[in-house]
Amino acid sequence: MSHEDPNQPPAIEAAAPKKGESAFESSHSPTPEDVARSAALEERRQRSQADDQAAIGKVRAELGLTDDQPAASEDWKYGPEAIRQEIQHKVGMIRDWGRKSGLREGHDFQVIESIRQVAPEGDTIQPHEDKQFFVGVQEEQYGKFRDYILGEYARDRQAETGGRAPSLYYSWGGRFAVGGDGASFFDTVGMADAEQGVVKSRHDEFKQFFQDWTGHEFPSAERLNPLLKGIAEKSLPTYEQMLGRLQQLKGSKDFPDQGWHAIEQLQHDINILKSSLGDQPALTELPEEIRGAMPSGMRDYADLTYNAKSMDGLGIAAKITGINLPADQRLDRIFETLYGFDSQKTEGLCREFSERVYP
Repeated sequence: MSHEDPNQPPAIEAAAPKKGESAFESSHSPTPEDVARSAALEERRQRSQADDQAAIGKVRAELGLTDDQPAASEDWKYGPEAIRQEIQHKVGMIRDWGRKSGLREGHDFQVIESIRQVAPEGDTIQPHEDKQFFVGVQEEQYGKFRDYILGEYARDRQAETGGRAPSLYYSWGGRFAVGGDGASFFDTVGMADAEQGVVKSRHDEFKQFFQDWTGHEFPSAERLNPLLKGIAEKSLPTYEQMLGRLQQLKGSKDFPDQGWHAIEQLQHDINILKSSLGDQPALTELPEEIRGAMPSGMRDYADLTYNAKSMDGLGIAAKITGINLPADQRLDRIFETLYGFDSQKTEGLCREFSERVYP
């Protein structure tokens, strides 16, 4: 597959709206359904903002900051205030793309600014998930959206960040995430029905694709759950020791930027391992059709399998702390443990699959 030249802007066919009008209003009269959808979107945004403010207040209290004190530069760079500002800016860019493309939010595409808007009650939110937002685009428009990200969006973000161009990270269902151009990132997905929040996972199709390419079965949740439990029973204290050491070092002047990623990754790993010791299975297999939000067990399953290349914090943590785990006890080496297959190759297979789904 060849993408459009990223140095050339994608064609925009929709006419610009008149002053004071949105692209939707310039060609459509709002129906009662549109009004109700807009109200629901606004309610979700307000709930998300309230959750964000609560998270910011918690962090500021932990730092001992009063209302009139700014956070220190390190806390600003990695804290929720800066991340939320960056997310809101990126969301604005995507909504502008939707309007210019003549697409209607809530009908042709969806933007979820925080996982806390849609996560099931009592769901575990992993540390990295508070740094992301979500964009769902009707399948027929998903290829054009990818071209926008690789073209106009990438050029604009590179100009804004002084050279940090975004990268695409491929995952299940032919979908991709966008990151590398700041502290936040966003997940995207092609939707069978953007209005109803219906997504085809194409999980069975990818499992066959994986087996054809590698000669191995794609790891199932049924196979991984007892493996996780065994790792937790043997090595959870070592994971916690590594995290504690990183927490001690993070305030030092020589603490590397990658160390922050390692801290988040270890927190994620520890949460997964602790859940494997509970009464319910830690991981849940992806169904062929996903409606609404994915529960944490399903998201963790995707992270350990489809997103294995991104689960690289343990190696960084080992270099910083000097604490090592046997290869068969590392959550970032599950493919190696099961098959001797390099987990770094999983994203390449996901990209190849995506290019077949969205040529």
